[in-house]
Amino acid sequence: VLNELKFGSEKIKLECLMDNELQNIAFAIEQLVWPAAHLLSSFISQNISLFSNKTILELGAGTGLCGIVCKKVGKAGNVVITDQGNLSIEIISNNISLNQLNDGNLIFFQ
Repeated sequence: VLNELKFGSEKIKLECLMDNELQNIAFAIEQLVWPAAHLLSSFISQNISLFSNKTILELGAGTGLCGIVCKKVGKAGNVVITDQGNLSIEIISNNISLNQLNDGNLIFFQ
């Protein structure tokens, strides 16, 4: 499901499920944007100076929301997003492309 979230003045496009769209957590865990990811992304958008030009590592990224927000909104220098599983990697890769962040300064690892 394609969703659009707004943090500060930036719109973030994500292939994900929001908690109100959750049908079966056993099959959707990689696709879910957790409430903590929303809170951290809001914090990032309100505290850009803490992230600007920094190197950021996101572990267990799921949809990659926080890493994408760090790069697009927080103006981070380099962002490394990690997760396991083929579905997670596919979702993160799609979300990086949806947000036009394929510049080599945002990378992901399985």
